[in-house]
Amino acid sequence: MVCQLLVDCRSNDAPAVREQAAALLIDHAVDFVNGRAHRIILGSIERVLAVEPRVGTLRENLERVIAAHNVKAEISNDVRAAIASLPQDLPNRIRVLVEGWPVFRDREERGLPPRPDHASVAGEIPAAPDRSSMIALLFEPWAKSSGELLVALARRGDADAAWRDVLAAARRRGETWGASLFASAAIAAHRERLALLPLAHLESDDQFERDLGAETITRIEAPTR
Repeated sequence: MVCQLLVDCRSNDAPAVREQAAALLIDHAVDFVNGRAHRIILGSIERVLAVEPRVGTLRENLERVIAAHNVKAEISNDVRAAIASLPQDLPNRIRVLVEGWPVFRDREERGLPPRPDHASVAGEIPAAPDRSSMIALLFEPWAKSSGELLVALARRGDADAAWRDVLAAARRRGETWGASLFASAAIAAHRERLALLPLAHLESDDQFERDLGAETITRIEAPTR
């Protein structure tokens, strides 16, 4: 069975093999559960996440199992229990918010735990001892829904403190989108102090900074974009 083979690969001596196996288990969780391998994959979640920590992607995929109309009640209940037992510390709540979209709106009616709250998570990030690492999670390659959390973070009164980490994470990713969204949202929320306004970047010798400054100005001038 493919699922069992991938689970067994987690003990392989080669890190690349372990990582690839864990990634396949997460990305194809729906197929494995529907293929009658739900006990194998649900029983290995903790060990899979220890290798590949994409808990947001896994949670979205598990919720898609429940969304299927033909899933058996026993399997659906096991999947709900697995979702409820996923780690809830700050890094993992960030991953849930930025890696996936909510599959359901009527979560309580379906017996599912609530998703983390963007404002609450944004309130915890600035005080985290490893704030830069928390912010970097919003810019990971698998972060496909970071916008709402970036805006919530930018609207806080201590947005200036997070800006340096946002800028550094965006530069490492090589994309200006997240940093310009953060900057424009912070400026809109705190117009009385424009410390985040990257006008100086427009005159920089660095292409990334020039692009960031121009994109931020465009967002300010056309906030609905």
